[in-house]
Amino acid sequence: MEGLLNLFLLDQIEDVENRLNEEINKKQIRDATVDLDLCSSNVQDAFVIAVEQQARERLERLSALKRVTPVDMTKLSQQVRFILFTTRVK
Repeated sequence: MEGLLNLFLLDQIEDVENRLNEEINKKQIRDATVDLDLCSSNVQDAFVIAVEQQARERLERLSALKRVTPVDMTKLSQQVRFILFTTRVK
């Protein structure tokens, strides 16, 4: 009887250890996923910065060659809105 009780207790302990290990693994997976999300976001930010830098350098080269004229898009947008608004009012 005592041997069966010991086997039962060992089996119960193994079940608890297995469930605990599963929970630990799930937490590690969740943590790793969060880390990957943060890493992915950092990579995307770095890519955007690199593309912006390359675009800025290209624009500077083209404007130095007089092939393009840089335009402030904010001012251009305001001008377009003003023109559209004034033509609608009339």
